[in-house]
Formats: sequence, C-alpha cells, structure tokens
Amino acid sequence: MLQVISFRRLPFCGRIADRGADRASAPILRFTRALLRRPVAAWRRHRDEQLLQALNDHQLRDIGISRADIGHLARHGRMR
Repeated sequence: MLQVISFRRLPFCGRIADRGADRASAPILRFTRALLRRPVAAWRRHRDEQLLQALNDHQLRDIGISRADIGHLARHGRMR
C-alpha cells in the first residue's frame, strides 16, 4: 500500500514580506531558513527514496525506473 505524504511548506519558509515580518526579524528568519535548508532537503531525499523502495518491481517498471536507479533519482531527481 502506498502512503500519501503532504508536501506542505514549513511555516517559516514563506517570503518575509508575505508574512508581515518587520525589518528587525528579517535577518533572524533568513538565518533560520539557512540553518534548516540542508536538513530539510536531506529528509526529503530520504523520504522520496523510501517511497520508491516501497514500490514493487512491476510499479517501478511502469514509471520507467529500475531499483538500481532509486538512489540516484532521490539525490538528483533525474536519470543519468
């Protein structure tokens, strides 16, 4: 069974102007986003790889990838 995951953005990832932040808090928000950018990206790659690994071989063939390509696809998002 395939698990559906929400692709909601984190609340602090919106544009500063859209969130109505004042000028004093803007550097703090930028710093927080910069700190969390890599861990969030790593978590997303891991989640994508786990979802693809959960598919059976028939489902993988239907979407045109092999099990050996899953790691590369999760990291780069495209075929070699």
